[in-house]
Amino acid sequence: VLKNMFSYAQAMNKNFAPLSTFGSYGAFGSINKQRYEIILKGTNSSNPYSSNAVWKEYHFKAKPGKVDQRPPFFSPYHYRLDWLMWFLAFNDNYQFAEMRGSGWYTSLVLKLLQNEKTVISLIKENPFPNTPPKYIKAERYRYKYAAKGSEAEKKGHTWQRQFDQEFMPPVSVNSFRTDGEEASSQQASPSKEASPSKETSPTNEASPTNDVSPTPTHDGYDELDVSD
Repeated sequence: VLKNMFSYAQAMNKNFAPLSTFGSYGAFGSINKQRYEIILKGTNSSNPYSSNAVWKEYHFKAKPGKVDQRPPFFSPYHYRLDWLMWFLAFNDNYQFAEMRGSGWYTSLVLKLLQNEKTVISLIKENPFPNTPPKYIKAERYRYKYAAKGSEAEKKGHTWQRQFDQEFMPPVSVNSFRTDGEEASSQQASPSKEASPSKETSPTNEASPTNDVSPTPTHDGYDELDVSD
């Protein structure tokens, strides 16, 4: 049994299953070397493409977001929404994700745009507790642990992150449709409605001083401003 367990050519569940003392279940045979995360941001700006638009981030209970947030310990259950968000980042954009069976994502965005209480309870920090945002967008970032002895670690940061690409352009409640009727969480998907004029590219827009948008650093990674 022990020889099989520690063998490079391990035959799972072959020798020790009759003992009923081990479980061979595993979600993955291997883990990706790079970690990507989807970051959702909201704004109350009437024009989400304006350089003056202030974007605030939604933070989840377990998945990486704030660079000073340490990975939590939890048992016996994992946070399923955070788990799904991690899988979502394997896709290049939300439309491709929906084609692969992640239609729950657009329903999540719609509910956040409505400040739906049951959905808000699934996340750690809602930056719009009183009035829901007018627009929400999503960006994909690459995360890595802050190197020991680095400036990031000295600041108490667990993570460093680097912008990768836009995952979803700004959408509003009016962007969603179901068979031409009013927005609903049932099979909702963003429509191709005309967007406000773009003053700047959403991925290159200027960030106000008090915004939570990332600030570039010398090594190509950026650190999330977590100051109050």
